[in-house]
Amino acid sequence: MASRNVQTRVYEFGCFRLEIENRLLFCRGEQVSLQPKTFDLLLLLVERRGRVLTKDALMEEVWPDAVVEESNLTQNVYIIRKILGADPDGNKYIETVPKRGYRFVANVVELKEDMEGRVIPFRGLASAPAPGDTESGPAAPESLQQQIGPHISTPVTSPDAPAALTKPVPMSIFNPFRGARAHPLSAAVLVLIAAIVTLYLIGHRQSSPKRMRSVAVLPFKPVNADTDEESLGLGLAEDLVTRLSSTRQIIVTPTVAASRFAGKNLGPAEIGRSLGVDAVLIGTVQRAEDRIRFNAQLLRTDDQTPLWADKFDERSADILTVQDRLSERLVLALALELNGDQERLLTKKYTKDAEAFQLYMNAYGFWKKRSRDGFNVSADYLQQALRIDPQYALAWAGLAGTYSSQSQLGFVPPNKAMPLAEAAARRALEIDDTLPTAHAALAMIKAFYNWDLPAAETEFQKAIDLDSNFLEAHQYYALCLAAMGRFADCRDQLQVARQLDPFSPNLDSTATYALYLEGKYDEVIALCRQAIEVNPNFYFLHLHLGHALAAKGMYDPAISAFQKARIASGNASLVLARLGYAYGAAGRKREARQVLAELQETSAQPHYIAQVYMGLNEPDSAIQWLHKAQLERSGDLIFLKTDPIYKVVESDPKFTDLLQHISLSSRPTPTMTPN
Repeated sequence: MASRNVQTRVYEFGCFRLEIENRLLFCRGEQVSLQPKTFDLLLLLVERRGRVLTKDALMEEVWPDAVVEESNLTQNVYIIRKILGADPDGNKYIETVPKRGYRFVANVVELKEDMEGRVIPFRGLASAPAPGDTESGPAAPESLQQQIGPHISTPVTSPDAPAALTKPVPMSIFNPFRGARAHPLSAAVLVLIAAIVTLYLIGHRQSSPKRMRSVAVLPFKPVNADTDEESLGLGLAEDLVTRLSSTRQIIVTPTVAASRFAGKNLGPAEIGRSLGVDAVLIGTVQRAEDRIRFNAQLLRTDDQTPLWADKFDERSADILTVQDRLSERLVLALALELNGDQERLLTKKYTKDAEAFQLYMNAYGFWKKRSRDGFNVSADYLQQALRIDPQYALAWAGLAGTYSSQSQLGFVPPNKAMPLAEAAARRALEIDDTLPTAHAALAMIKAFYNWDLPAAETEFQKAIDLDSNFLEAHQYYALCLAAMGRFADCRDQLQVARQLDPFSPNLDSTATYALYLEGKYDEVIALCRQAIEVNPNFYFLHLHLGHALAAKGMYDPAISAFQKARIASGNASLVLARLGYAYGAAGRKREARQVLAELQETSAQPHYIAQVYMGLNEPDSAIQWLHKAQLERSGDLIFLKTDPIYKVVESDPKFTDLLQHISLSSRPTPTMTPN
């Protein structure tokens, strides 16, 4: 028989088909868009499947002619994981090997196509292993190979089978006797095997639930009009999101995204379509004396079919056990198949005390209010939890996030709040260094208090590697990348965050601010005006619109935007500072000084006062107040190099000296104990 000139290699795994020559990835026949370097990385992992590839080796091979940060590799691995999800058996495609690198762990079918477009399987599950093959398993007995020939491929009818093997194709592609002599016995055996396999797959398809690849957990609705009950319902939902995310077997919509639909008259199908998920968990919660009652129901998005429902009526002291049972039954309903490590993560207990757990749940609900009073109540609940269980790492991490947020939003001076936040974050990591929330809290401190952006990046990457669904980690990592002038990497992080929360006004705010720092003012103006139509009372959008207009010298419309932001924010200092700047730059000095007096009367952070002086074109006063901001360790100083508002003073030697002091600053690490 004439030899065939093989042109193309193809890899198939799960429902995916990777075509090397065409550099294309397909899922069930649909093309999946990949950036060139993302494709190169996926191909390298697939070709060397089963082997641990170190991060250094991967970066050298994928980016051979460029010096890149490890974050580029981490981000591309994350994108691939988001696209692939998990294989039909519920296993991860890409396994992280701690302190080493990554390994592709799924079964792969390797194929070749000849010049006539015919597929020649020669390795993997859908073909007989090559003689002596040790990578795909032991070689088939010689007699069996002689019977069925070396290039047999059996059509697969499973719904999770690769599209290339299930779509209508010419029968000659699956001719089992191509390249081998026909044998009556082999034909009969193959017909019998095909019949058995078909019957098995049909029965398996009918009896096995369809695996869900994404889910949203809505906050449990309180039955009673009780603030603590409402906070508990939100906290319980967040706990489930954290548990499911830890398995890395399913995409879980962040609680903040799902919360937007709570209380709205929308069905699960509408919510699911809006969030882009396969299933939605809804439920209610009620306290009754010493008992807690849950109702939970999992609904499929496409047809609103109930996948699972259950009721729980337990003593409050048994709430931890209830959460374990709820998590386990939810996993079964979602048709996830977990290994031992994933099962342990699913039911991991950060505290054994039910009261401490409920206090933590309440604290989370108040933290989400993001108000001065909300943060104070949250901190109080967390301190109570830690007095009960000082080893409660999750509560320490929550306390770090609470203190950090108080500083970021201007409720407490940084030099008072951030040392407490850092001590709490480090205490959490001493107890459990696998907590993504603790790493993210420490990253915020490194960035916005220590001004150590490389160290912050390391902590953000740890948080994201531990929980790829961690919306806030992606968002604030993006801000730090923008502060470093790495705008392409910033956009990558924001794109991942947007996939997790498609309708987040906070992401709109972060994205437009990053574009402003990049100097893309026209894009900022267009995007802000578009977003304001959807969220007219979200003051950050008006604020960033004013930023861009002022940067273009359009001071009158900028002042109008800042005034709207002032009303919507209730006279927030960061808005007043920009309004004062615009007044000064527009020549309206009297109004600028009125704003300046207001900021000083309210003890606003020094860098806000400096911004007004820059608008007044008084650089000496501006730098004097920036030095005061340095002493108070103001977080916004990380944007000194990228925010165009500081151009007024950028050539001043005193400003250069300030930048050097900030980049070299260091201080001792405090210790922390619960009050």
